[in-house]
Amino acid sequence: MRLGLVSLMIGVLHGCAFKSEKIEKVDDYLDSLYHVDGFEGTMVIGNRDGIIYQKEQGLANREWSISHSLDTRFDIASLNKSFVGYMIMQLVESGSLKLSDKINDHLNFDGKHADDISIHQMLTHTSGLPDYDAIEDSLKANRFETFKRMHFSASRDYLKFIEGLEPISEPGERFYYSNFLLSHLKYLD
Repeated sequence: MRLGLVSLMIGVLHGCAFKSEKIEKVDDYLDSLYHVDGFEGTMVIGNRDGIIYQKEQGLANREWSISHSLDTRFDIASLNKSFVGYMIMQLVESGSLKLSDKINDHLNFDGKHADDISIHQMLTHTSGLPDYDAIEDSLKANRFETFKRMHFSASRDYLKFIEGLEPISEPGERFYYSNFLLSHLKYLD
């Protein structure tokens, strides 16, 4: 991403007022990035009153031929863990929960060892929960395409899916990286 685009985004975040000629410049700039440098993405500029400008261009996923749109769902992979970990630590700092709390103090999780898994173990990948290798083979095909395209309608549905997976160890017994660890902590009540 070029410095100009980053500067534009910082200006927007600091409440710049945009007139139509500025919006036109933004649009021209994004077009030039697309045609010269191959920038593909979605740009949304807004203020307290709503969206001022939006543009989607290019493909969000070349392999699946999915174009960018405001509704495009991105596989942000392990970035989710950073966001959720940060939010958990804010809750710890505010006194809303403790790292020693068991996940069932805050979730209705019925998986094996559910009453023994602490939030700390979830954050440090020592919960005993498996990784994607534990899901059924039909969901593993094409680099987990089927699984990644599943949409759970409610947090309970997602937790129920994880509950059906066999743990790889007792909680606290060993480190084992799991994509399920922090992704379901976002459902803390």
